[in-house]
Amino acid sequence: MGWLEILGALFTVCGVLVLAWWSTRLLGKRWGTGSMSGEIRVIDQVQIGQDKRIVLVRLKDHNYLIGVGQSEITLLAEPEGEFEVSNPSAKEMGQTDFMKVFQKCLASQRRNQGGKK
Repeated sequence: MGWLEILGALFTVCGVLVLAWWSTRLLGKRWGTGSMSGEIRVIDQVQIGQDKRIVLVRLKDHNYLIGVGQSEITLLAEPEGEFEVSNPSAKEMGQTDFMKVFQKCLASQRRNQGGKK
C-alpha cells in the first residue's frame, strides 16, 4: 500500500503542475497582449527596474514613449515614425528595435536640454 499511495501523490502533484502551467499560458495569451481593437496600442516595453518600465504607446496617429513607475506615469518623448507591434515569437527583435528608438529619443532630448542651458 505504501508504494501505491506515493505513486498516487506523485501523479496528483504532476497533474497540479501541468494544470498550473496550462492556465498561466492561457491567461498570459489573453491578458499579456494589449487590445488590438481600441485606439491605443502598446507597441513594446522594457522593464528597467523592479516596478519601473519604459513603454512605447501608439494613440491614433501619434507615438509616445512613457515611463511607468509604481505611483506615476511620465511622458518621456514623442518619437516619430511607424512602429509595428512586436509579436511574442520575435520578442528579441522587437526589443532591439525598441532600444534603438529609445536611445535615439534619449540622445535627442539630451541635445535639446544642452541647447537650453
